[in-house]
Amino acid sequence: MTGLSSNSSFIFSPDLCQPISETQVMLKDFGDIAVKLSRNPLGVLSLSFVLVYGIAGFVCTSTALQQGERLVLVWFIVLFPMVILGAFYRLVTKHSNKLFGPSDFSDEANFLAYTSGEISLELAKSSTGKQSLRTRMEYKILNTLWTKQVNLAPEYTKLWTFRVNYGTPEFGEYHIATSKLIGEGLVGETENGQIHLTADGYNYCKKHFPDFPPEQWWPEDKIDQDKLKIALGKG
Repeated sequence: MTGLSSNSSFIFSPDLCQPISETQVMLKDFGDIAVKLSRNPLGVLSLSFVLVYGIAGFVCTSTALQQGERLVLVWFIVLFPMVILGAFYRLVTKHSNKLFGPSDFSDEANFLAYTSGEISLELAKSSTGKQSLRTRMEYKILNTLWTKQVNLAPEYTKLWTFRVNYGTPEFGEYHIATSKLIGEGLVGETENGQIHLTADGYNYCKKHFPDFPPEQWWPEDKIDQDKLKIALGKG
């Protein structure tokens, strides 16, 4: 009997090996689906629809219902999906930024940035963290535009513009970063290729300029603190 060992702590009990019924499997599957759906508002709405519609359909088959009561339930089953469809349409077209939950994003900071309108959905979902939302060149562009815009017109009554000319060492990186910022609506471009802060970009810089790295073009031109107070509404 060499090579064999026993373990008295393991007890086999036939009672623990009862087959699982089909209903139990269905309930478990439904529970797993419910947990996944409850992670965002759109899923919660879908789950509520399934539950209400399922219960109404089940009750409608009851033999204890009177003819009038069954008729009301039938009309409910017919009209309820149309109401839900209308609600979904309005949510998707008018409030699409409210249909996602934090778990739909790789980083919670991205979720907050998206719901506040700072970044697009594609950028929020593709980014892995707060620091990856901006490249060095994007920060350099934003910091330059913000500093010069405040010094020129802190109340955003005039636009300060600039561009990096084709052929310069930084042009390729600058062009990619500028295209991205324009796509986000933070930067605009004039007919001759000059870039400037949009109103959204100006408000974005108001909120986030303390987090900008110091790098910018014309670094000797420091931001005017008195004008900065005006820009922030403190002057």
